[in-house]
Amino acid sequence: MTANWEIKTLDELVESTLIGLVKNKSEQGDNKAFMYIKMHNITADNKLDISKIVRVDALAEEVEKYKLSEGDFLFNTRNSHELVGKSCIFSMHQMQPILFNNNIMRIRFTPEVDSKFIAYSFSSQYISEQLESIKNGTTNVSAIYYSSLKNVAITYPPLSEQKRIVAILDEAFEGIDRAIANTEKNLANSRELFESYLNAIFTQKGDGWVEKKLGNLLGTLTDYHANGSYEILKRNVSLLDNDGYAYMVRSTDFENNFTNNLKYIDKHAYEFLSKSKVFGGEIIISKIGNAGKVYLMPSIDRPCSLAMNLFLLRTDVDQIRSDYLYFFLESRFGKVQISERLNGTTTKTIRKDGIRSLNILVPPLPEQKNIVNKLDSIVFETQRLETIYHQKLAALNELKQSILQKAFTGELTADTANQTIKAAQEANAA
Repeated sequence: MTANWEIKTLDELVESTLIGLVKNKSEQGDNKAFMYIKMHNITADNKLDISKIVRVDALAEEVEKYKLSEGDFLFNTRNSHELVGKSCIFSMHQMQPILFNNNIMRIRFTPEVDSKFIAYSFSSQYISEQLESIKNGTTNVSAIYYSSLKNVAITYPPLSEQKRIVAILDEAFEGIDRAIANTEKNLANSRELFESYLNAIFTQKGDGWVEKKLGNLLGTLTDYHANGSYEILKRNVSLLDNDGYAYMVRSTDFENNFTNNLKYIDKHAYEFLSKSKVFGGEIIISKIGNAGKVYLMPSIDRPCSLAMNLFLLRTDVDQIRSDYLYFFLESRFGKVQISERLNGTTTKTIRKDGIRSLNILVPPLPEQKNIVNKLDSIVFETQRLETIYHQKLAALNELKQSILQKAFTGELTADTANQTIKAAQEANAA
């Protein structure tokens, strides 16, 4: 910290705080009078996103108390662990007042500090680490209370220097944010291109294509509970956090590419679960939660067994390849049918009879092989592009943190400012 910078607690720089207005779901709707900012409108990258904003009605005295003003600092006090502690500056020129809800704290600062300077500092690693240390709760629901927040240490220079830093960061981040938006668009386009090609394949039926019920194309449709009652399973199977004889295959393992947070079972449990052993190449379908999500089991170099809440499907290889079936179920034709067979309101499930009733387009086996080979090559190219885009996004976010580090350690001189803006421009052009 340079000589003319000060350090104070947040509370010493705050003029006023206010927790937002409580409005239950029955008071919300598109036909209501006022926009109503909620927790999810403050994003993980500390921005205000009103693309999914709700509206509420409010009394005149409520509007007067809870309407936002340009430059108000908004802080997420309660939300998922990821979003608690996220913040943003309110900057929306609207004729109609905009209100905020009771999981958000509005903070107004003394004239000693620029609210946008504080907002940028809350995106820095220095402040983020302090916020992380004062979170209370679980990964599902966390909170930061003002009794802890008020003690967060803020370093800041004189007001004129704050405004200079803000101006530099505004210009630099505008270029970086454009680069991020372009990269995210390219990432979405690559996925959409693959999905378009995938769907097109199944609209061009050739000679010899037939439609069959999935139940008539399977050799096996099983799950964890096919091995016995809950009581028997409990006596014979225990999940292990540390390395065991076999993997217990869960839906999260597919999302993590079988690289971390794996669960295991011992050899006795693996042999006991004889009806749900997994060897590779099977279709796996989620039964509950993310119901209907389809996976293709990769080849794993150790024994594997199916965890709860999943179905395992083995195809009749004389009729249909499992990799062809996977692509069909991932296409629009498969996904629409699966969604029609989901049961429940808040928690969706799918049953075996729903899976068996799916209508599958089945070409001759040689054509299935050709289709799979084409799609595999497109998947490879799509994944290659996605890797490049993800690496670029990571580099852009690292550039942001590097700029913030310079800004809040007093290193953002005229020379480093020019270098910073140039780096942002180059990132946007790349």
